[in-house]
Amino acid sequence: MTPEIVTSAEVKQAGSAAPRVALESTIITHGMPYPQNLETAQRVEQDIREAGAVPATIAVIEGKLHVGLEADQLDWLAQQSDALKLSRADMPVAMARGLTGATTVAATRMAFAPAATTVTGVCASSRRSAEISKLSSAPRWTPPIPPVAKTPIPAFWSRASGLAAPLRVDTAREIALSH
Repeated sequence: MTPEIVTSAEVKQAGSAAPRVALESTIITHGMPYPQNLETAQRVEQDIREAGAVPATIAVIEGKLHVGLEADQLDWLAQQSDALKLSRADMPVAMARGLTGATTVAATRMAFAPAATTVTGVCASSRRSAEISKLSSAPRWTPPIPPVAKTPIPAFWSRASGLAAPLRVDTAREIALSH
């Protein structure tokens, strides 16, 4: 099953003419309350535009992977209280089930590559234009990985971690649909 990738008009229009900066979306859904989350996301995207790059906020909306969000989608996502927090392992399951979720840094990096983009940068908060410029010229940049308890990783290499898996598949059909 090939995942459906929806690219925003701004990202499509930029093509390869401008660097694109991938933005994780968990800061929007899990990082702060509405409307501050929306205002921060809009400010980050504007900082990137002012630096001469194109923002591409990554999210899964009703099972479709979005590379770049339209203004109304960004606003809608900022108001979702039940959006999942999707890391690499969660994203295919959410897509197969038609769910909505925000991407972590790891999922954002994974999602950005198939979209044939030239830059993978991830911003978790608003940055000055000069910092964005440095970021957009550094392909495959990723911030340090946070502690396991601060991520959705279920610690599956440990017999007992005290952390629950955020998503689960139980049937062969679900496994097949999530790949």
